[in-house]
Amino acid sequence: MPVSSWLAIICSGIKGENCKMGDVAKDLTAGTVGGAANLIVGHPFDTIKVKLQSQPAPLPGQLPKYTGAMDAVKQTLAAEGPRGLYKGMGAPFATVAAFNALLFTVRGQMEALLRSEPGAPLTVNQQVVCGAGAGVAVSFLACPTELIKCRLQAQSAVASCGSGAIALKYGGPMDVARQVLQSEGGARGLFKGLFPTMAREVPGNAAMFGVYEALKQSLAGGQDTSSLGRGSLMLAGGLAGATFWLTVYPTDVIKSVIQVDDYKNPKFSGSIDAFKKIVKSEGVKGLYKGFGPAMARSIPANGACFLAYEVTRGFSLSNLTARQLASMATEELNKSPSLPPYPQMIMEALDAMKQAEGANKSSILKYTESKYGEMPPGHAELLSYHLTRMKDSGELLFIKNNYLKPGPEAPLKRGRGRPPKPKEPLPPGTILAPPRPRGRPRKDPNAPPAPKKLKPPSAPPSISKTGRPRGRPRKVNPQPLQNGVEA
Repeated sequence: MPVSSWLAIICSGIKGENCKMGDVAKDLTAGTVGGAANLIVGHPFDTIKVKLQSQPAPLPGQLPKYTGAMDAVKQTLAAEGPRGLYKGMGAPFATVAAFNALLFTVRGQMEALLRSEPGAPLTVNQQVVCGAGAGVAVSFLACPTELIKCRLQAQSAVASCGSGAIALKYGGPMDVARQVLQSEGGARGLFKGLFPTMAREVPGNAAMFGVYEALKQSLAGGQDTSSLGRGSLMLAGGLAGATFWLTVYPTDVIKSVIQVDDYKNPKFSGSIDAFKKIVKSEGVKGLYKGFGPAMARSIPANGACFLAYEVTRGFSLSNLTARQLASMATEELNKSPSLPPYPQMIMEALDAMKQAEGANKSSILKYTESKYGEMPPGHAELLSYHLTRMKDSGELLFIKNNYLKPGPEAPLKRGRGRPPKPKEPLPPGTILAPPRPRGRPRKDPNAPPAPKKLKPPSAPPSISKTGRPRGRPRKVNPQPLQNGVEA
């Protein structure tokens, strides 16, 4: 679905001035970049989690296929190589834009509805409500995506154990979707496990966004969290992601076993039946299979996701494309912590060069590269962004393509257009008439109707001095001939 369609869907249900297309576009782009960062960092952990969740219970006297997370990693690398850890990534990567854009955009628009005034911070309880609403929206997109991903991740483990479930190999995400549509009841088959998916997304996202906001406010010492650094944002995002799985992990196990269950010979009739059978055969610990990889994944993956989201949303979308924003957010993730903030580097460059007329962007770029050595990718774009932001905020002056610090010695910047003429002061005691209101004055309804204007009588047709009428005389057609003689 194109981006414009998502914007229309999201804004169609939200009335009033709180829904602004600019804010929706920011959440859309930032959610996409954050989702990509989450997926790249966390997918190998997710693969191990699903393999541990979906392996069948061993027969009496036999060991399970995987004895733990590290054993699953070793066997996967030995059998499939490093690519095996990224199996099933195609389906979520193809929908990561829609999924995370929908999650963060619905959350952002619910924030706008709950704010008492534009820009006012929200309480933790309000963030919980926003997270729950976003969880409802993304459940319908997450269910078919998770089904395809889980089947690709689980097929090698289940097939090697001799189980009938997922015995048929899938060639890729599109092959999974095609076979499900053909043999499992059409589109309904793709939404197998929708109830446990919603039971995971709604409380999980409510807890995650609530904890994220609470941690940010705690680290910032108040509701204003705009000054938090990258480390604090990653810490808050990582712990918030861990809270997601602490809250709903058993529900995720039930969802996974239902989605990889054999359609023709199912082991479970529903979510409640799956819960009872797992507890009966494996105990409560069966509901926490793969919990270690899930927790190991959640902290770095969600830390990267929230940091990429916050960094990307802070950029101006009016002058930058989504591709530039993605590269700049990636640059922020990879930037060395030893580097000072960009505003500090810019001010140091201007102080060091000591040029009365300032310095242009190229000079500042060369100075920072020579002083700090090798800079990460995207350095030039990020420097341009901060120069523009500092110019707009008044921290820097921009005169004749040069940036310089404001001060008494800085040349005055002439405004655009002709300066207004100074008005001479009026003599004392002058009474000024009140200004005339704009527009045509209203008519008095009690005033008598205005007399109608009479048209002047039309003048008789003028006759020339010679007595000949004006204009060319009319042409007279000749009479037809009679017996060869003109009549």
